[in-house]
Amino acid sequence: MAEVEKREEAAASEPQVEAEAKQPEGEEEAPQQFDFGERRRRKKKEKKETEQAQEEAPIIDGTGELFKRGKEYSYQE
Repeated sequence: MAEVEKREEAAASEPQVEAEAKQPEGEEEAPQQFDFGERRRRKKKEKKETEQAQEEAPIIDGTGELFKRGKEYSYQE
């Protein structure tokens, strides 16, 4: 008989646990701290200095000849 009463008490206390787990109606959920769906794209920094440096820098081929960027050269064997 004592076991039956314990089971009834346990069954009666289960709905109370579920009610405690639910938030009160007046409270709203806390705002989400992380945004997993979207990533912000960083703006690319302007590379004016490196572009100018590349234009001014001579190009040296395997034979040691110097070439300037943008200048046209004839084909030589």
